[in-house]
Amino acid sequence: MQKFEETFAAHETTAEGIRQFIYDTAHEAEASNYTGFLPFSFWAAVETSCISQQLRMASQNVFAGWQGIIAKHLMLDGIDEGKARETALLVISLIEGALIITLTNQDKQPMLTAADYLSVVAKNVNKNQ
Repeated sequence: MQKFEETFAAHETTAEGIRQFIYDTAHEAEASNYTGFLPFSFWAAVETSCISQQLRMASQNVFAGWQGIIAKHLMLDGIDEGKARETALLVISLIEGALIITLTNQDKQPMLTAADYLSVVAKNVNKNQ
């Protein structure tokens, strides 16, 4: 959550921050040689939430926290709360999915593609309200 906040604070718009956050994550995965770098959902949320109610609730809280931070910054950009929350959920979903594909393929391109598309979505969400 702190990394999201720091990245958003360093950029003029949330769209730019989202793109940079994903690019940074893609480069971190590549620098680790795609080993020992697991997306949160892959390990904590998916693998453990099936066996532990406590871990499932903790995972829900992590995703809700991420969604809240992204939505807050989208609202600061002038997006209404409902659309900001929906967009934040889309951002999280695409980040996690692209990260799994990146690690599986050992190629950062799925993350970079997600970053570029999500920054366009975040920029244009106001136009679709």
